Amino acid sequence: MPPKSLFLLPLALGALLAQTDQPPAGDEALKLAAMNGLMHADPARALPLVERILARPASPRFHQQAIHLLSESDSPQARGAILRIARAGTNPTLQSQAVRAIGAHGKTENRQVLAEIYSGATNADLKKQVLRAYHSAGDRDRVFAIAKSDADPNLRREAIRTLGGLGAQAQLTELYRTEQSTDVRSAILRGFMASGDSAKLIEIAKSEKDPTLRQRAIQYVGNTDAPAATDALLALYKTAPDSETRRHILRSLARRQSAKALVDLARTEKDPELRRTAVQHLTHLKSPEATAYLMDLLK
Repeated sequence: MPPKSLFLLPLALGALLAQTDQPPAGDEALKLAAMNGLMHADPARALPLVERILARPASPRFHQQAIHLLSESDSPQARGAILRIARAGTNPTLQSQAVRAIGAHGKTENRQVLAEIYSGATNADLKKQVLRAYHSAGDRDRVFAIAKSDADPNLRREAIRTLGGLGAQAQLTELYRTEQSTDVRSAILRGFMASGDSAKLIEIAKSEKDPTLRQRAIQYVGNTDAPAATDALLALYKTAPDSETRRHILRSLARRQSAKALVDLARTEKDPELRRTAVQHLTHLKSPEATAYLMDLLK
């Protein structure tokens, strides 16, 4: 027969958690230990006590740890408690922690909870928290749906950034093909960069008719670490339709520390302004090629 102390443990822990006065900061660790023990020993009794404690003022860390304990439970009651906290909105910090906890446990039912919270949210900050939780859960499909259809352009851009972080290159490609807004398409280009899709950026830099988007694509090609990017930028330079585009390509080459490419262009460029721009970029690069060319200019 189990020792009597095991039967008394839930009672003792429950009494500690049920104290109505706010505990001093030093007592929070004790409360957390009691909460952890009761969640394992008697979860049915623990859940209402934990919810009651989370309604009281406490440090963000205490609330975060308490919500983590709830999220560790597989019981429908615990998931319901987190959902109530995430939906309540009475404590924005606590609400954000609950949303993050839901996203950190990427179960199918948890993703559905996030969808319910997003659809019921009335402020953009909470919706952004849900998008971050989707990122943690790896839920490309729901983020893609928001990027396509949300009425708030700021949230659409946030969803596009999230797709970039998720490496959702196919979804970003579809969005770029169908999107009309220049601002949103610019955000998609940044998403391509975040996802590491240098090939798509190079393709857009070659074919895009909008000069603003073409120059933005060139900028992001310069930010990638793809080995083929330098050769692609040199090829673009030869076919660039105007001097402004060439200046952007020179800047991207400098960002990539492509000293040899800049030296080659500076040697062959007939436009004195563009040649001067290439030389100015070379003065900021610490490389043997740049130094040797600059010394040649002084002879």
